Amino acid sequence: MEDESKNFVGRVAQKAIIEKEGKVLLMRNRGRQKWELPGGRLQVGETPAEGLAREIKEEFGVPIIVKEPLTTGTFVLARTQEPHFFVVYICELTEPEKEFTLDPQEVEEARWVSRDEMAPLDIWEQFREALEVYFGKQS
Repeated sequence: MEDESKNFVGRVAQKAIIEKEGKVLLMRNRGRQKWELPGGRLQVGETPAEGLAREIKEEFGVPIIVKEPLTTGTFVLARTQEPHFFVVYICELTEPEKEFTLDPQEVEEARWVSRDEMAPLDIWEQFREALEVYFGKQS
């Protein structure tokens, strides 16, 4: 019989790489210093694409198309010690000219950054690595 204590038990987080004019969207959550990719947790009953599109719509007020997965990984959320499995998807704005409406309860700041502009930013390491993979594929 399989030892259940060795199976991963945790939350699923989904993140989006959204590019516009050679720059990708980064955000800082309310009250936090580190930058990250936009997205959030998958809820019960959602497909991955539905969940990620919902999160972006809630946080930024814009619709997206979720394309292919780029990278995956795990992390432990420092403030709760909860393990997370994450998937980073390449996504596309369906209305690129539409203004963002940031959710003030969740998003402190959002910024479009190039590969060079992200270098000095304090970005969670797993998302910096995903961005390096993404920008490497664009070269």
